[in-house]
Amino acid sequence: MFLENHQGHKLAFIIDRDESNDKQDVIVFANGFGGLKDSPGRQMLAKFFNELGFATLRSDNRGKGESEGSTVDYTVEEGVKDVCLFIEYLKAQQWVGKIALYGSSNGGGVAMAIAARRKDIAFLILTSPSIDN
Repeated sequence: MFLENHQGHKLAFIIDRDESNDKQDVIVFANGFGGLKDSPGRQMLAKFFNELGFATLRSDNRGKGESEGSTVDYTVEEGVKDVCLFIEYLKAQQWVGKIALYGSSNGGGVAMAIAARRKDIAFLILTSPSIDN
């Protein structure tokens, strides 16, 4: 699946969910700089969250995997815009309950920045977050 960001780049993502549930809470992954939706670590973590009853949304960062664009101009603020695009997509889906963020490394800074600005993030899970000054 793909969404187009504000720069016109297609961003690749995948959703893992239990389609038998009418409503399901979702954990959106905010990646570090090298983030790939299909990396073994991301797949393992998504499976873990799925087994706990959460749907997950994983994406390829711009310029990585199947996503278009370049990492040259990628900042925390650009990451915020990209992840918020996925959040808005999810909010338009009837099956989506609460939305949470999982952020690692640079993605931890992205997740914290989003949660500080939005009231619709249920909770954060952070692993070694880095913060952009």
